[in-house]
Amino acid sequence: MLGRWTLEYYDEGEEGFVEFSGRLEEIMEELNGHEEVSFSIPNTAANRSFVATDQLVRIKFDGAVVYGIGVLYDIEYSRKQLKCVIYNGVYELLKRRVISGEYIGLMPSSVAEFIRAAAGLTYMVDCPATPDVDMIFDQTICFDAILQLAAAINKDYWVENGENLHIGDRGSAQEFDGNIANVSERAVARSKKRDKVHVRGVSYEGDEIMGYAGAGDNVAVFWYDTPTTEYTLYALAVKKLAEINMDDGSVVLTCPITSGVHLYPGDTITISKPELSLDGSYRIMKTTKKRKTMDVEIIRQKRTTEKVLEELSTGTRNSFTLTTLVSQFGGGPPDIVLPPARSGIMAMFSEFGYANPSISESMEVSVT
Repeated sequence: MLGRWTLEYYDEGEEGFVEFSGRLEEIMEELNGHEEVSFSIPNTAANRSFVATDQLVRIKFDGAVVYGIGVLYDIEYSRKQLKCVIYNGVYELLKRRVISGEYIGLMPSSVAEFIRAAAGLTYMVDCPATPDVDMIFDQTICFDAILQLAAAINKDYWVENGENLHIGDRGSAQEFDGNIANVSERAVARSKKRDKVHVRGVSYEGDEIMGYAGAGDNVAVFWYDTPTTEYTLYALAVKKLAEINMDDGSVVLTCPITSGVHLYPGDTITISKPELSLDGSYRIMKTTKKRKTMDVEIIRQKRTTEKVLEELSTGTRNSFTLTTLVSQFGGGPPDIVLPPARSGIMAMFSEFGYANPSISESMEVSVT
């Protein structure tokens, strides 16, 4: 039996979430990557008023929250419908604030707390306490800082319940009936695999430094063109070695939504399809949940060595750059101004300029 999708928005007057009528299109989530949710509502005067502000929205399936708090930003207008897109609310907050400072020899959890304070997040960031890291930020977007910190300790990052940001090992083993999942094809290419990675760079003193991972004669060499530390280069080498040794091609399983709605990126499932050389436990890299079906990607397409090199040299250019704003642990960077203390969901998302009219009685048209 097909379950029921429910859309809810946060009504400040009610101090809680209120259901509204709409049609879910899809919920897309990538492991350590992009997230977005799309849905459609009728093009009525009440709904046009609704989408004119940055609404907080969550999605339920059979009464259970499937996607936590997202922020409605994008709208496509057509004659009969309004297609709406919401994004991860915590990520959007992190993308609006910057952090600067030196954090040398600190616990990752301490660095995460500095980032949380700089972003003005109400809730704590859950992060491991070991190993110590050397992190230097110079007007770095807080979201990028979280990505860099997670990469430095080889961990994932994700948000639970729309509020709590985690850095760690995401996911767990989940039950899944692979027999009902459809798979059309699988492509494997091993031509670009390497068994050792060197990442070269320059220290803050101008000296050439290098980090490496793996062992063997088949070597990939990358350059990191921003001043950094050996610790960072070693961490990047470990990460890049794993990336370039993933098989090319992705395997997408399609199943009924009722069989996979409980799955999220980072979870592991057991699949046995000998005709495609799939037999064992696989980690989920991406999920796309639709009204009746769901796509589960279990093998991520490997980026080419050249693409990884490009990202090393440009993708993190605004992070780990030299500043001298913090000389010791015990205080945040001087340019951080903490917001006034608030509480609850509205405190967390108040920076969006959220202003929500009470429309619980006006959205009466159902879309099927």
